[in-house]
Amino acid sequence: MWLNGLRRCNKISRDNPLDKEQYVKQVYLVGANEVLQTKRVDYAGNGELYVSVAIGGSQLPDQDVTVTLGTATQDNIDRYNHKNVVAGGIKYQALPTDWYSLPSWDGTIRRGEVYTRIPIKVDPSRISCDSLYVIPLKITKTSAYQTIANDRHSNVAKDTCLLVHLQMVNAFSGSYTFSGVATEMVDGVKNPSNVSSISTARTATAVNGNTIRLFQNAIVERYSNLGEHAYTITVNDDNSLTLKTWKDMPIVDGAGTYNPADKTFTFWYDYTVGEKTFRMEAKLKKDKEL
Repeated sequence: MWLNGLRRCNKISRDNPLDKEQYVKQVYLVGANEVLQTKRVDYAGNGELYVSVAIGGSQLPDQDVTVTLGTATQDNIDRYNHKNVVAGGIKYQALPTDWYSLPSWDGTIRRGEVYTRIPIKVDPSRISCDSLYVIPLKITKTSAYQTIANDRHSNVAKDTCLLVHLQMVNAFSGSYTFSGVATEMVDGVKNPSNVSSISTARTATAVNGNTIRLFQNAIVERYSNLGEHAYTITVNDDNSLTLKTWKDMPIVDGAGTYNPADKTFTFWYDYTVGEKTFRMEAKLKKDKEL
């Protein structure tokens, strides 16, 4: 009796269900459950980024799995805009197909591995900092297993669309603390009776490889304020600065220097408000990255 019981226990141990796949194995684009995935692209870089394709389940795949990507339709972008972009906001748009390429639309997840990365090459010089471009991708074919949410008529999912959002950056873009003093200038001389101090958080937006854009003073950072309240700072090869208006902000003159050691801009610029001229003397210090 005792031996028979031991044999039954050993049999149960050998048939442990955890040794088998506990779920339906599925192939998916990593991030597709959130629909939108942001990828940082450096204006000064080679424009290369990656998307990942993975296999879900409790067990590693027992074979190589080839996955083929394709371009999702405009309907996927329209649905995302309808749900997430407020009235009057900038809508996401598909990156023109001749602005990017995939060396191969296929990727292989090797046996015993859970994912593979597929490279994409974009042309940074053609991408505007204010255009919300996305690359709409979907899985069109797999050599094994099924894709998430497959229907009765296809082994390809309806909702495996991934909108790859391109966030353009450079070495100087990011979050900063702006500290400045604005003084009225009268015939080229500072008027000590008309002085104001400003300290605020600012976001430096990359415009190209060595230029950032800032909103004036503490103006709200929104698209509608860009015309009259934004300017650019270009970091030259010798770390001197060139300041210019973005569109219509009335900047008269300006200059400064960049300290790469502590990532700080020190600069000044003259601008007009009505009939008056003011000089802004400021420091822009990069916030510590978490």
